[in-house]
Amino acid sequence: MLSQAAKHDYKRLTIDIETEKYRRKSEALITSDEGIEIRINRSIQAEGSFSLLKAAFGYRRFRTHGIKNIETEWMILCMAGNALRYSIRLANCRAGTPFWFRIEQNAG
Repeated sequence: MLSQAAKHDYKRLTIDIETEKYRRKSEALITSDEGIEIRINRSIQAEGSFSLLKAAFGYRRFRTHGIKNIETEWMILCMAGNALRYSIRLANCRAGTPFWFRIEQNAG
């Protein structure tokens, strides 16, 4: 037979008020117009860079060992990716135009 303490030994749910304040503030920031614009641009820029490395360069994993060697390899890949993106922009006569995607505001 179970003891009285074991019968009522349930899990407890607690809410941290400070964490809840930060969560609400964070949610307000990321759902604001500026936050939405930043999220759109971050997803465009990050995904595009990684897909470029994987698709255009056929790159799947680092070929060296050690932090310094991997950092060097990563920097070379970044420079190659930037050179490729810049050459594409030059070919399309878009060099010097901004990369940032803007959300159009409806006047009304």
